[in-house]
Parts: sequence; structure tokens; C-alpha cells
Amino acid sequence: MKEPVRVGLFATCLVDLFRPNVGFAAVKLLEEAGCEVEVPPLQTCCGQPAYNSGDFHTSREVAKQVIAAFEGFDYVVAPSGSCAAVLKLHYPLLFPTDHHWRARAEALAPRCFELMQFLVDALCPSEPPPRFSGTVAYHDSCSGRRELGVYAHPRALLDRVEGLTRVELEDGEVCCGFGGTFCVKYPKISERMVSDKAECVRRSGAGALLGGDLGCLLNIAGRLAREGSPMKVYHAPNSRSVRILWLLEELGLPYEVVQFKLGERAMREEDYLKVHPVGRVPALQDGDITIFESGAIVEYVLARHGNGRMLPSQDSPEFATYLQWLHYAEGMIMPQINTIVVETIFLPPERRNQTNVDRARRLLSRMMPAVNAALDGREYLAGAFSGADIMTGHACVVSEALGADLSESPNVKAYVERLNARPALQRARAL
Repeated sequence: MKEPVRVGLFATCLVDLFRPNVGFAAVKLLEEAGCEVEVPPLQTCCGQPAYNSGDFHTSREVAKQVIAAFEGFDYVVAPSGSCAAVLKLHYPLLFPTDHHWRARAEALAPRCFELMQFLVDALCPSEPPPRFSGTVAYHDSCSGRRELGVYAHPRALLDRVEGLTRVELEDGEVCCGFGGTFCVKYPKISERMVSDKAECVRRSGAGALLGGDLGCLLNIAGRLAREGSPMKVYHAPNSRSVRILWLLEELGLPYEVVQFKLGERAMREEDYLKVHPVGRVPALQDGDITIFESGAIVEYVLARHGNGRMLPSQDSPEFATYLQWLHYAEGMIMPQINTIVVETIFLPPERRNQTNVDRARRLLSRMMPAVNAALDGREYLAGAFSGADIMTGHACVVSEALGADLSESPNVKAYVERLNARPALQRARAL
């Protein structure tokens, strides 16, 4: 049997700090393509901000750490043309007189790829195409298109998707105005450029904008949101729905659980439920208003009901604890829990992938000691029952559901027992 290709995922700063789910999605794509994927824990920034600002000493030190972390892999893949270009094209230029490190950088460079470039050029996807009903436009990042030649690759992948209509943006080759530190140094110029790009997106008639660089997408999405663009992004139901039920139950707000309805052009419902077994979402009812999307429910609760009693006041001694655990939960727990839940406990036992279950248990086992220590002498992590508790408690309940041994974490065990007794969780499980 042929050995699987070993891929080191270079996660990038923006993915790590702002959109971790992009990283998990990249891992899923690569694993489904037959790769063995690892994310080296010692990786840091690629060094591009320092490099573009002329701080070559710092750039070299960062590059050395990245090279050492990734040179043992068959390939290095980044969900960013910008970062991939730095590793592939600019690292060798950082060591004009240091022959040892230049040789290591040059040896790594040919094995560095942007994600979609790698999927097309190195793997040549042959699995059955996915389905998506809708019209999309694709934004080409400057580094990906100009430095790496990533242009046909994403379009080739998108054109394989059944039911998808792809349209091109006007002035598609023009920068969106992000440019890393450029948007900080020249905010007015950047604002004009992203405004022009947003107008092109609107004129395209697309229902969604796709791209390969998160910096560009955050920039464009932010501008569209500030201009009140009606462009929407739809997400499949995931573990967030359960957390919303907890929140609504704690606030005493009326809600119901409704069956997720599909549009006329979407896949058949029975096919959808094979992919997403939980086809139900919470609906918040407040007078004449009914809201279905989970993120919109949270925003509505915060706007209509103050902070929703989920946040300790800033002068409360619990506020610092709340912030500490909210950040921990958002950065260390929830991105992984979302993936774990969809791949494990949301699936019937006969469809569970044991590799994913084992990975989930390992991830959760690393989180539980910190949660157990923080719960020492506390009923909940942050005062009453806060947003931090909802996210962290969800991880604890998932851990128990996957058969984790909580005997060595007595505080977590008691915490889970209190959560299991809550009506909201009992109703969520009735789904």
C-alpha cells in the first residue's frame, strides 16, 4: 500500500486568531484527499509583516523557526497565497550570505503550496464532486495570483461542484486594499480600494464571495457589512445550535426547535440529512419576531435584552475571570469542539469514524485539567452561568458523551452533572 503524503499545515496568523474553522476545513479537505496532516505546534507567523517593513533580522529569525518546524514534511500547505508566497519565494532571499540556512530554505521552497494550488497540481482530485446550489464569485488575492500563479486552480475546483454557478468580478485583478500593514499605514487609500471592490461584488449578482486569503475576505466582508450589503452567508447547523438553546433557556426567552427547510434548488432533504444528520435549528420568538440563524439570535439577545445577563458587570470581581475563560473557550475549545461534535456525537455510532473519535478524546483530555483546576471551589467558571460557561460546559458534556473518564477530574464531573440537570440541555438532547 502506498504511504500517504505527509502534509504540514501552515495555519497562518489570521486563521489561528480570527477564523480557526478555516484551518479545520483545510485539514478536512487534505485528509479526504488522502493526506496525513499535522499542524506543528512550534509554528508562528511567517514573518511577512516584519519582512515587508524592512526588518530583515526579525524576518530571518522567524524564517529559521518555520523552516525547522516544517522541513520534515513531504509538503507544506497554507490556506493563504500570501503566506505561501513568503515561504516559497522570499525565504531563500533572506539568507544571501548564510549558505547553511539558504540551502535549507531552498530545499523547503519547492514543497510549499497554497491550499487550492496543492489540491489541483499535486493531488489532482478525483473524488465525487460536492453539491452547492447558488451563485458565487471568487476574489483573487494579489500574492496568490501574481506571485504563485493561483488563478485557474480555485476555478477548476469550483467548476466541479454540482449546482454551483460561478461569475467573475469586474476588475478582478485589482487589489482589495488590505495588503497587510498597507491598510494600517494608508487607511484612506485602503478604504477607497475596498469600497470599489465591494461595489464590484454587489454588481456581480453573486450570493456569496469566496477567496483564498482570509485577510482579503475579512477586509471585504467588513466593508460590505458597514455598507449594509444584503449579501448573506449560509452555514449548516452545527454544535452552535445546542449552545443557543442553553442561552435561550437561561434567559427564559420563548423558543421552539424547527426543522431546517431547504430551498427549491438545494439537494433533496434526505440527501442533506445524510451529510448533516442534525437538520434542526433553534428559532427565537419574541413578539412578532422570529429569528432562525444562531448568530442573529445572539446579536438580537444582546441588543434587545442588554447583555442578556450572560456577562458579569465590569466592576464585578468575576469580570476578569469571565474574560479569561471566554478567551480560552473561544480560542482553545470551541473551534475544535465544533469539528468534534459534527464528526462524532452528531453521527449515529455506525457512521462514526474511530480516528476522529480518538482525536477528539485526545483534544478534550488536554483541555480538561485546565477546566478542572479553574472549577476548584466554584459552581460555575464565572459567577452565575455566563457565555464562557456555555462554551466550556459544552466541551465538558461532549467529553462525557465520548466516554471520557472523568474520575481524575472531580470538579469537571460535578460540573457535567449540574449541566445535565438543566432543562435546556435535556431539550437539546431530545433533538
